[in-house]
Parts: sequence; C-alpha cells; structure tokens
Amino acid sequence: MLPHFRRIVIDGVGLLGGSLGMALRRRRMAEEVIGLGRSRKRLERARQLGGVDSCTTDAAEAFRQADAVLICLPPRLIRARLAEVAAQVSPGAFVTDVGSVKEAIVGEAEERLPEDCLFIGSHPMAGSERTGVEAARGDLFEGQACFLTPTAATRRAALTLAVHFWRSLGARVVITDPARHDRLVSAISHLPHLAAVALIQTLYSRGDSTPFYQAVIGNGFRDSTRVAAGDAETWEQIFIENAPALTADLDTLLEVLSEWRDRLARGGSGEIAERLAEAGGLRRELAAGGEIAPP
Repeated sequence: MLPHFRRIVIDGVGLLGGSLGMALRRRRMAEEVIGLGRSRKRLERARQLGGVDSCTTDAAEAFRQADAVLICLPPRLIRARLAEVAAQVSPGAFVTDVGSVKEAIVGEAEERLPEDCLFIGSHPMAGSERTGVEAARGDLFEGQACFLTPTAATRRAALTLAVHFWRSLGARVVITDPARHDRLVSAISHLPHLAAVALIQTLYSRGDSTPFYQAVIGNGFRDSTRVAAGDAETWEQIFIENAPALTADLDTLLEVLSEWRDRLARGGSGEIAERLAEAGGLRRELAAGGEIAPP
C-alpha cells in the first residue's frame, strides 16, 4: 500500500525536487504537493511542468501546513534550512532530505528538530549533469539505489515510513549509518566527479581550442567527463562537506596513478596487460549489478 500524505512540501523544485513531485503526483501519494522556493518564476515553471500542484515562497507557512517535508537543496543550504523547519513543522511530520553528504546534515537535524518529528536522512543515487526542473522526470528514481541513514536516535516509525516512501517511488533502499554513507559515496560519486573535472583541466592545459576538441574527441572521453558539467555551486558544497572522506580517496587515487606512471616508465614487462585485464574484469563484474538485501 502506498504511503499517503495530506500535504507534502518540496523545498527546492529543481531536478530532484521536481522529479519527486512528478513521481508523487503520478502515484497520487499526496492530496497536495507544494513547491517551496525563492523564485516565483521558477516555482510557476515547476507547476506548469507537473512537478507540483501549487507553489509558495513563504517557508514558515509551508512548513506549518505540511505533514511531510522533503528538503531538496545543496548540502550547506539543507543544514541552514533545518532551524526554520524545526520552528514551524507540525508534530509528527515526516522530514527527510536528498543531500549527498549525510553525517553533518543528520547531526544538525537531530540536534534541531523536535523529538516528535519523524526525521531520517535520505540520499537517492539518481541525478544528471543537467539541472533545473526542466530536466526532471517522474521515473528518475525507478531502479536506483536510495540510501537511508538512521542513527541510534532515529525513531523506528521514521525508518519504516522512509522505506515505504522510497520503495513506492521505485527505488532500491540501502540502509547504513551516516559516516559509512559518506565514505561510500565519496568513492562512487564524489571522487569520480573530481576525476572528471581533472580530466577536463588536463585536456585544456595542452593549449588546443574547443572547436578542435569537439571535432576529435570520442565517446570514451565524453562518457568519462559527462558529470563535470554539473552545477558548480552544488558540487563545491559537496566537496567541502565531505572533504575528509574525499581527501582520503584522492590520496589513494594519487597512489594508483603513481603506480601506473612507474609501470609505463618500466614498460614491456607484461604487467600492464595484467593490470588492465584485472581492472576490466572488475568493471564487467561491477556492471553486472546485484541485489540489495532487504532491510
């Protein structure tokens, strides 16, 4: 049975928020989906595209009338918003976020939100280098993993509701603690994004022009660097908020690259082919996918 809410407020109706609204409205999981933001023009665009039923720029009023609040902002803005949510949210309301860094957000939420609030941190592994509600899709979460990050302070009712909520949107739920989440996501999302940025910077350090590169680059480079086109402000916040885990993974990557530099300098030993075959096998294994054990 689908979870059903009276009024859901989506705070930040961009790619993720707009996709959530479309998915919720398609499944009729709320009597009203309210979009909250600062720009009336962008909110109206979200309404026109089917991301929300109505929209407002009045955060206090929106939080007061909601029985569910979904915060879909960059990490630093999520933490800043929590104080306002705490002051206005109705008793028993379900509150979650979609931030890709969890330890700082969850810690702030547990410190600020009232005890009768059903809060849990969420992070759907769905997105795109495209931004804005124009890129939103109602099926964005279908088949994608979604982290839930409970702690000892998380109420059982909040976890149960969150599991049903994300599964109802087609996501595969993964439950782990906030610190482990940040370490895992650093390796599978934040480090690859930084590597894509570094590849673009390396290419342009050679001095050729964009029209030349447009004429000669292939799909391999395009695929490897696609995410580098993501929103700079959001990714700056992600890198800073998850700096300890990202720095550790970056150190490991630098060690691996140094080893490759040494292999190339030695050359002709057969070790290069061996390591390429090893990595290729691991990549094929990774691409095969797998099942997530039910919580």
